[in-house]
Amino acid sequence: PEEMLRQSLSDVLTPASLAVALQLLAQKPTQVVVELEVLRKDGSFIWTESAIKRVCDRDGDFRFYLGITRNTDERKRSEERYRSLFENLNSGVIVCSPSEKDDEYTVLDVNPASERIDRFHRSDVIGLEVQTAFTCFDEKTLKLALNETSSTGNATYLAPHAANLEIEKPSWREAWLYRLSDGDVVIVYDDVTSRKQTEAALESSEAKYKSYIDNAPDGVFISDEKGRYVEVNDAACRITGYDREALLGMSIPELIPSDELEEAIKHFQRVIEKGEATGEIPFVKRSGERRWWLVDAVSLPNGMFMGFTKDITARKQVEHQRQELETQLRQAQKMEAIGQLAGGVAHDFNNLLAPIISYADILIEELSPTDPRREDLANIRTAATRAKDLTRQLLAFGRKQHLEIRKLDLNRVVQDFERMLRRLLREDIELELELHDAPLPFEGDLTQLDQILLNLVLNARDALPRGGHLVIRTSELSELPQEPSPI
Repeated sequence: PEEMLRQSLSDVLTPASLAVALQLLAQKPTQVVVELEVLRKDGSFIWTESAIKRVCDRDGDFRFYLGITRNTDERKRSEERYRSLFENLNSGVIVCSPSEKDDEYTVLDVNPASERIDRFHRSDVIGLEVQTAFTCFDEKTLKLALNETSSTGNATYLAPHAANLEIEKPSWREAWLYRLSDGDVVIVYDDVTSRKQTEAALESSEAKYKSYIDNAPDGVFISDEKGRYVEVNDAACRITGYDREALLGMSIPELIPSDELEEAIKHFQRVIEKGEATGEIPFVKRSGERRWWLVDAVSLPNGMFMGFTKDITARKQVEHQRQELETQLRQAQKMEAIGQLAGGVAHDFNNLLAPIISYADILIEELSPTDPRREDLANIRTAATRAKDLTRQLLAFGRKQHLEIRKLDLNRVVQDFERMLRRLLREDIELELELHDAPLPFEGDLTQLDQILLNLVLNARDALPRGGHLVIRTSELSELPQEPSPI
């Protein structure tokens, strides 16, 4: 205390606080409270709050000032920190106080961010009602939030909204409301107009994208990294026969035939490695029908995959039919070559048989009827005649025989050609003839009829790869059928 008695105001106050104190004392106040920064003995500075009272004697003459001081340094530092936060916060801050009138709140203070966001000067709004000063908020919504926060003390959230939706580009605000210990309410808010515009643009883009996907003529499948479908379009449902809910619960392997699954996995492995791949993959519809896809698959940045699929089953069937026709053509060409060879051999052989039969006839005529050699010559002629019949059949196979229309018996033709037909069949195919009881006369070319029988038997042989029973049946028809019967 003795040390303090020797100190003056200039010794214990900072220059700024000394100026404040001298100016205040010059006004000769009766009683006043002031904050002053004091220099301590150890050289540090602290903030104090001093209650100063003017003391006079009985005559009213001034005697001295009585001051009661308390340490407010911690509170002052805290206020400075919060003031710095208040001034430098990027979000707008409005401090308002409930007025005596119900549902009215007066603006006490705003921070620089609030001035920047809503383009006003602080002095323009201090003392105004919040709903009047800040039209960026919906009046009814803001009033309800202020009353809720003021009455309960709970923080209240205002979702992004725009008060002036009728204008071309409304401003959107998002806010939190808090009640202070002294009853004032703080509104901390942000301008989220840019975010809302981005969200709107994204929603519009997503809507367009979804429209493109949903209306695409090809099937579109989006799967996660485990191959589960997370999105499909209407065409994908139509192609597979599954509804949307069923497809979204499935994975890629469930649509692939088990015998083709390994190849399909290789295809998607190429997508993972290269980012995209194209391939033809079989799939199974809900009905069990096996069909073909042309798949263009790409990997997406989020680890998912998108596949564009086109049903190419019709094309694959055409290709398969073309391959079969090409195979049949090659086989026909081979048969034609064999026929030409057989025809050439038969022609030469027939030329050799003609003199044999002629000389046999001459010798038979020269011998007497009782000559025992006539029987040997007759056997030679019979064998040569049979050989000639064989060459005729070979010529028919080679299609080198000219048309010769004559009266024939169908049963006899089949019987005569039976031996040739049996040579064409494998051992695992049994040939049976069921001929009509009576003769079946007709007019035609024997060679052509033999060719028809030959083609029918060859086709039947090819249709019995595992062997079987082949029946050739003849019968008499009273009238021709309207449509051909299946063979």
